[in-house]
Amino acid sequence: MADLTAAKEAELASQGREMEGRLTNLPPRQFIEEYVAAIRSVGELRRLSKEEVREKKVDLEMLNSRVRAILASILSLTRLWDGVATANKTVVYQANVMKVLMREEISTNPAPELNFDKDGAANDSPTEVSNSLEKWLLQFEFFLHNQSYGVAVERCSGIVFIQDAAFSATSTLDDDVPDPSIEQICLPFTYDQEYREGFHHPNLPGAPSVVAFQASEYLSNVQDFMEGWLAKQARRNPELNERYEEGLRKYYDKLKAVKSLISIPIFSEDRLIGVLNINKNNENMLLNADRADLFIQLLTPICYHLGKMLMLIEDMSFAMVQEE
Repeated sequence: MADLTAAKEAELASQGREMEGRLTNLPPRQFIEEYVAAIRSVGELRRLSKEEVREKKVDLEMLNSRVRAILASILSLTRLWDGVATANKTVVYQANVMKVLMREEISTNPAPELNFDKDGAANDSPTEVSNSLEKWLLQFEFFLHNQSYGVAVERCSGIVFIQDAAFSATSTLDDDVPDPSIEQICLPFTYDQEYREGFHHPNLPGAPSVVAFQASEYLSNVQDFMEGWLAKQARRNPELNERYEEGLRKYYDKLKAVKSLISIPIFSEDRLIGVLNINKNNENMLLNADRADLFIQLLTPICYHLGKMLMLIEDMSFAMVQEE
């Protein structure tokens, strides 16, 4: 009898812990209402943009502004899910979209609508654009193999990058204001099925890993995760060198606003066209990995519309280049 009682008590305790976990993962009461409104609003924004592009009643800056409005909605939902009051200005959330460019696209079409010069100088001719791209890409510390531009590009499937602040937002500013702290960044990635240790650049945590594995990633503590990642690379990657390690540590040490991070792939049809990053200036955004996973799932319809908006902008940019 005593054994049966002990077993029953253990079972009840286990059920209690499971229920506690489920309750902890439930969204705050206000979240559901705002979530439904956000999906409706984002869907309507995308529908309106599609019509106006077709009728040539909208320009690129307006479309960029609407993408920022979507990012602002995502940040609002993140704050709600995290249980942080809007009045609390010390807790800051940021969001941005990183674009994806494949290796063959870099070689054959270096995205002429982009300005690859960090000081803002424009480049008009294909030769100038290509030369500027080479100089721009090689100054980032995220390429393990940087002996030359050709080597850097050869040893990845492509790059994921931010060129400007057009697709960015921060919780402390109005919806239509780009994040003033955003900086250019360019990181290599290699698809998981193609990756060869020692030959390819390592897939860094966050956006590169998201593209490589086609799956979202949650980092509750970016600094700790990076230290563990570097230690693992040191054990298994014979090409790891001091220059690369030091460059990464310096970069992540100065990321005061990025203590925790969620990176989510953005698809258009079956094509991965970008990565949505959401970060917080405190650790453990959304409390834990289970809550983060559920939140990521709930963002799926919003990311769908975001992908469609990005494709509208890409198609419009391409059409403008063709007309010139």
